Formats: sequence, C-alpha cells, structure tokens
Amino acid sequence: MRSGLDKNPEKRLADLDEAVRLAPKNAAAVRTRGLVLADAKKYDRALADLDKSIELAPDHLPGYEAKALVLVAAGKRDEALKTLDELGKKKPGLVFPWVQKAKIHVGQKDFKAALADLDKALKIAPTNGSVLLIRAGIHQEMDEKEKALADVDKALKLRPGWPAAVRVRSMLLADSGKVSEAIAEMEKLRESQPKDLLALLQLALLYTNEKKYDKAVRAYTEILDAAPESWAALRGRGDAFLNDGKQAKAIADYEKAVKLKPDEPGILNNLAWVLATSPKKTLRDGRRAVELATKACELTDYKQAHILSTLASAHAETGDFDAAMKWVQKGVEISEGDVKEHLAKELKSYEQRKPWRELLKNGEPADDKD
Repeated sequence: MRSGLDKNPEKRLADLDEAVRLAPKNAAAVRTRGLVLADAKKYDRALADLDKSIELAPDHLPGYEAKALVLVAAGKRDEALKTLDELGKKKPGLVFPWVQKAKIHVGQKDFKAALADLDKALKIAPTNGSVLLIRAGIHQEMDEKEKALADVDKALKLRPGWPAAVRVRSMLLADSGKVSEAIAEMEKLRESQPKDLLALLQLALLYTNEKKYDKAVRAYTEILDAAPESWAALRGRGDAFLNDGKQAKAIADYEKAVKLKPDEPGILNNLAWVLATSPKKTLRDGRRAVELATKACELTDYKQAHILSTLASAHAETGDFDAAMKWVQKGVEISEGDVKEHLAKELKSYEQRKPWRELLKNGEPADDKD
C-alpha cells in the first residue's frame, strides 16, 4: 500500500520487494512489482513477475492484460498476440483482447488484420463507441474516408456530442478539404466544452491551416494560460508566429518547447530552420542550427526530406556549402512533388555559394542585405 503512495521509483520497488518477500504467493503484490519494473523499462524482470502472478492466479484476467501490454512495450508483439489469444479463450466475452490485438496489427501496418479484430470486438459489444473510433482511425489510415466518417457518425448516434468523436470527425473533415466545416464543428464543441483543452488545441491547428494566425495565437495562448508546460501549444503557437512572419516570437516559443520536449523532431527542425534562414541577421545562429537539425535528422533516421533541407540550410549559414549540397541532394533523392521542387531551388542557391533565406510573410523588413 505504501508503494502506491510513493513517487520515488526506487522506494516503491524496495517496498514491493519486501512485500513479495513477506508474501511470495500474493499474486497482486507480484503483479504490481512487475508493472513498476516495466515502468522502469526492466522488461525481463517485469515479465518474470507477471508470469509468476498468472501462475499464482490463473483465472485473474488483469494479469494477462498487464503481461500483454508489457510485451508490446518490450517490442515482443508476437508473444503479446499469443497472450491476448489465451486471454480471449479464457473470457470470450471480453473486448480488450481484440482491441489490443488490433493496435498491435496497426503497429505492424497490417490494417486488414486490425479491422478483422475490431469487427470481432464489435460483435461482442456493438455499441462500444471507443472501438468505432479506433476503427475509424484505421479506415482513415487506409484512405477510406467515407468508411471512417460512417464509423464516427455511428459513435455520435450512440453518444451525441461526445467530444472525442467530434474531434475525430473534425479531423476527417479537414483531411477531406472541408476545413471550414471542421472549424465550425470544433467551435461548437468549444462552446459546449469550454475547458476541453484538446479541442482548443485542435481548433488552433485548424486556424493555422486556414492562415487565421491571430485566432490561432489567441487559442494557443489560452491553452498556455491553463497549462504553461504544454509543449504542443508552445510548438503550435511558434508555428503560427513563424507562418505570420513573426520570427523572434516563434524562436522564443520554440526555445521553451525544446526545453520541455528535447527529442521532438518537429520542434528541433522548425527552430533550426528559422535560426538558419531568417533574413534578420540578429536572429540567425548557424552553429546552433546545425546542432538542432543534426539531432532532428538522427531522430528520424535521415529519412525526412524537409529535415534534411533544414540541415543543408544550417550548413550553408555556417559557410559549409559542400555539406549543404550533400544533404539537400539526399533530400532531393527521397522527396517528390512540391518538396522536391523546393529542394531543387535550394540546391541552386548553394551551388552559387548563397545561403537560403526565408521570406517574411508580413512584409516586415530584414535588417541585413545578404
């Protein structure tokens, strides 16, 4: 009991070790220790405890659920599927095994298998709105927008005004190019759920996509007033500022966001981009841009063309045009469409030994001429 009140992982584990020593056949104590070990990413020890808890209480279903989740976290998906199958046989009326199997299949990009699992879950619980939303997400991933929207509408019939379903429906509308309708739905949701920060975050993103930057900034600021540590809101407001040409304000938000989320490639990339390409000399920092862009590339295995573009622009800002051409050429090789066209323009600039400069979108003048 004391372990559940302590926030220090080591102290929690010490208490649980003692509990298991005193009561080695107590399945709950063994299972709890396994979950604490899993939180510490000590998966082998965690799974040993969870296996022991199942051995001690073979009919206690949460033991199987916990083991499946830990196996997924440990990257042992095939073993997780076997555990979930075992759980499904023990309790045929459970929805959890089928939903969790579907999530594993999604992680493996096997969408057909995932849909088959969710269909079985819905046979057990046809009015389960959460399962419908998960299935809608898979249909969206498969570019089956009408089927995705049909699932969301079913969920909303079951639970009218359900915020989670409204948010998904809005995303689907935006993905289909109906951004104005998506905004209208989210604004209506905001009226009925004024404290729903997820809805406000999504609405702010839609405002940015529609180039309504002032509205986006106000929405993100409202989120940050309520949750100052929201790195997503800081990143979003930085993007809105950047798109509106307010680069100094964008940098300020990105700097705060990167402290809260140092391994988020999107933040690293956007901060590096503005530090490398700003037409304002006072805002540029080529060396730091190289560090940030390199980290973003490492986190994405050098497979994101727009991040390779940022790395190239950062090297160009430091005067290393050979490195700039190397990375932008790699970006050209893996890109297509508008991105490929943009990278080709960058490459020409570097061939002429000229760094890339981002134009300010609000007409604000630069303070240098290079």
